[in-house]
Amino acid sequence: MNVSTDGLVAWNEPTLVISIDLELAWGSFDHAYGPELLAMARWTHDHGAPALLEQLTQNGLSATWAVVGALMLDGLPDLGRLEPFSTPGGRDWFSFVPPGATERTAPEWFAASFVRRLAEATPKQEVGFHGFSHVILGDPRVTARRARQELEMCAELARKLSLESPSFVFPRNSVGHLDALRAAGMGSYRGPDALLFPLRRRSLRSAWSMAADVLGLRPVLVQPRIEAGLVNIPGSLMVRYAAGWRKYIPDSTRLGRLRSGLKLIRRRGGIFHVWLHPENLFFEHPRLERVLADFHAEAGDLAASSKIRVLTMGQIAREALARAPAPARAA
Repeated sequence: MNVSTDGLVAWNEPTLVISIDLELAWGSFDHAYGPELLAMARWTHDHGAPALLEQLTQNGLSATWAVVGALMLDGLPDLGRLEPFSTPGGRDWFSFVPPGATERTAPEWFAASFVRRLAEATPKQEVGFHGFSHVILGDPRVTARRARQELEMCAELARKLSLESPSFVFPRNSVGHLDALRAAGMGSYRGPDALLFPLRRRSLRSAWSMAADVLGLRPVLVQPRIEAGLVNIPGSLMVRYAAGWRKYIPDSTRLGRLRSGLKLIRRRGGIFHVWLHPENLFFEHPRLERVLADFHAEAGDLAASSKIRVLTMGQIAREALARAPAPARAA
């Protein structure tokens, strides 16, 4: 996909997008490795991710599953082709994975069987990527070479799984090396969450997200943006875990924010892009699972009655390119 003209693509239809970052232990081992992380990852493999998939399929909903490439496998591949990289603490990036581990012996790290379930699910679920090994591509320590290698390994998996122009979610939502992302054949990515007003400093954005969670502020609707060969579909609302101080946020407030997004797209049109981690359902279980069950049931009813559309990131990208002016679609 080669797009020569950048810009927002008008989107007036009421549309829900759900993107799910499936990480298991890959998502946090570099800064929070320990028994709780491994317990959370195993629970996600055995219960969290399957339960979330069941909710979606029972309600007739498709979603984009952004999956860490390595966990799609039944063990680590040959890593000799990857430039060495270490955690901030100085350990080799792959040294936390037990030697010779497979999904049977280390389900905290691998979930090839679940990815097969995703591929066979009805309605269709989009399988995308969340990096190959969850290296933070926006980290200045990541060289262009290592970024290219990570994304090339995603591209190889995409060919193996017959995924055309798959969607991509940057680990920790830290955007970087977009040129390598284009070269790897990815079609779209989830940009940073949209805000009511621009905040460039990460600390201010974090403070705003905290306030939005506590106060139950309504989410911001988004439009896709074509960016030189990629379609950027920003997030609207992240469903955060119920741990730490966030466990005191009432479930009714969490559900209220999700419902307000559905009301907003019905009234104004546009895209409500909800995203989450299955791992986060582990904390204070079954609180978030119940919140999401109610949200998915309501979204499914609205979609079944043609009051909203429910699309994957890949579907949004294809439609955005089709709607763009002719120069933007030129190869």
